[in-house]
Amino acid sequence: MLKYEDIKKQVELPVKQRGSIEIYKSNGLYKSQKIRKYHLNDKELKELLEKSKIKGEYPNPYKRQGIYKAIIQSLINLGINRWHSFKNIRDEIEKVMRGYKNINNKNFWEAFSNKIPRNPFSGKDLTGRIIQNAEILQRVEGLNCYGIKLKQLGISIHIKKENSIIYFKLDTTTEIPYNNLK
Repeated sequence: MLKYEDIKKQVELPVKQRGSIEIYKSNGLYKSQKIRKYHLNDKELKELLEKSKIKGEYPNPYKRQGIYKAIIQSLINLGINRWHSFKNIRDEIEKVMRGYKNINNKNFWEAFSNKIPRNPFSGKDLTGRIIQNAEILQRVEGLNCYGIKLKQLGISIHIKKENSIIYFKLDTTTEIPYNNLK
């Protein structure tokens, strides 16, 4: 089975030069998939660590102003290596995303929180989308390893449900994510 490490050199190429790879699907068919870059190269990692050291801030490896960056920044703002309730995380994500502006000078929170599900039957509400995006950041292996940047920093996101309350934690002691929701 193809792993991200197997195509890492290809993803270092400029986007137009990357091409596609054939992915075997469970139904026995192959699907062509564009190669995406999920990791930080050595130069990017060094720059991230240097900038965060200069600023005196914990590094957030996600550059684009969106939900992944907002989740990590919210966990940093609330305190690393501590459990935070979903309500606190959600409120902090809103605060962070209201600071992100798009080209029309609208904040990203409005767009994210008011997004209409593509499928009315299986689409998720705001709570479900925040949890789902945090779970995507727990992917540190395979070809769609969105969380590999966290793993490169030696950190991970933990998600747990305890007494009907969902908690999140940014853990700097392990790169292995924990999730008891699944």
